[in-house]
Amino acid sequence: MEFTINNDMEEEFFVLLSIQQILNSTELSKREKKMLEKLKFEILDDFRSQLHNLNPTQVAIAKTFLNGKKNDER
Repeated sequence: MEFTINNDMEEEFFVLLSIQQILNSTELSKREKKMLEKLKFEILDDFRSQLHNLNPTQVAIAKTFLNGKKNDER
């Protein structure tokens, strides 16, 4: 299955990776951690939205497959 990913999404992906690395490996104050997590979720929401808009069929297929897998594990 092929997904269409635009330049903004590529950039967001690398920003998300960077933020997660900072969260995992750096001593942060609670305030700093909260701010980074908020930013991470904002970017992730935008990424998901763009992914859905550019790839509605692929996302639907992937969701169906993953939901079926979850039901098989139960």
